[in-house]
Amino acid sequence: MNMEGMNVHAKFVEMVAEALGEYPFTLLDVGCSGGIDAAWRQFGKHLRAFGFDPSLSEVERLNASELSESVEYIPCFVGVPDDIPGSERLKTQQFWDRLAWPRLAVGKTLELRSQKVEPDDDREKMRLNLWNQTRLADIEKPVVLGDFVEERGIDNVDFVKIDVDGPDFLILRSIVPMLKSKRVLGVGIEVNFFGSDDPDVHTFHNVDRLLRAAGFELFNLSVRNYSLTALPSPYLYSFPAQSESGRPFQGDALYLRDLASTDPSLPKMNSDPAKYAKLAALFSLFGQPDSAAELLLLHRVELSELFDVTAGLDALLLQSQPQAKVSSYSDYISAFQNDDPMFYPAIDVAHPINSTVKDSRMSSLTKALTGVFRKSPK
Repeated sequence: MNMEGMNVHAKFVEMVAEALGEYPFTLLDVGCSGGIDAAWRQFGKHLRAFGFDPSLSEVERLNASELSESVEYIPCFVGVPDDIPGSERLKTQQFWDRLAWPRLAVGKTLELRSQKVEPDDDREKMRLNLWNQTRLADIEKPVVLGDFVEERGIDNVDFVKIDVDGPDFLILRSIVPMLKSKRVLGVGIEVNFFGSDDPDVHTFHNVDRLLRAAGFELFNLSVRNYSLTALPSPYLYSFPAQSESGRPFQGDALYLRDLASTDPSLPKMNSDPAKYAKLAALFSLFGQPDSAAELLLLHRVELSELFDVTAGLDALLLQSQPQAKVSSYSDYISAFQNDDPMFYPAIDVAHPINSTVKDSRMSSLTKALTGVFRKSPK
């Protein structure tokens, strides 16, 4: 499965890829049904990707159609070491609490459709997310990610994506040491908005606590709503999935290193120019060009060894504001510092409103922080 919010046409990513030289961008994709996202291909020949999926037929199909020698799909379940807290859940398959799936309209639709699928039609089963009904790898011989990277001699990992419809949180727990030792820059994981306060189940709040403790910050979070069978809402797509309305059920969470932050509570990473460049590329890839620009400004000297930082900032501006009336980053920032009308909705320019009404639109946090900084000593 692919993550939501990825940018398939990010020129800045291509710029970074061209500058990487001997440095690969390494991706671990756990739950790679459908293949790695096309957005990753923007790293070109520098992309080194390993996809893991238990569906034998799907992995066979992916490997047969793969054109790059540096992208490999591995047929296996991904497991965890026995000493990981909660590892016994792999045997019981109890990864959730308060699961509402039997009450959801999508569950009912998939149940009805599964009854019409031919027993040997693995392609249709994969399309309906019935992967557990396809030919599967041996569940008694799982791959442990930490062991895999050591056996393959992989000394540097840039991004890990996890979407396995079950032990996602346990797999995430198992790679905590690797997040530091392999200098991982980002993690993308499917999260659940249902659940309990059990610290071992797969919920968003457990994922969030773990990754923040590991030094990551949340940079994007999608929310998929699912309606109940009692009153189904129309689906958003031409296949059963999330619906127009309903309860927040699942989403994709993006966590990245914030190497531009000066907060002392965040652990520091001893990073080389290539790592800074790849992190900036990840920000751009996931629609965060402002964070990429901040990183370029802070590490301009180091990044200048790889590419033209000014050109990079201009590319990020184009991604962020393709309709901007200026084309250079420096002119854009100058316009911002002059409080240019382009930074406000046209209605406010045509019909100015008094400061009292404007102030009422500010969040309480914005007002509070504004007051703090006004009072700060020079």
